[in-house]
Amino acid sequence: GVADAVSHGESGYLIEPGDYASFAEAVHLATHELKTESIIEFADQFSWDCYGPKLHAAISAVAGSQ
Repeated sequence: GVADAVSHGESGYLIEPGDYASFAEAVHLATHELKTESIIEFADQFSWDCYGPKLHAAISAVAGSQ
């Protein structure tokens, strides 16, 4: 996964491109060790209810400084 969309060991595993042995290990770990709750909690940070107000505030700050 991409570094900004995956929290290593919490919602998935980050591996180097082309490292097939690490990929196989990450798939095994993801299916046996990651907790569904932690994956959902991490993903919730990107929901519109959470992300939308942050985006709106950032846009307002930029628009207000012009």
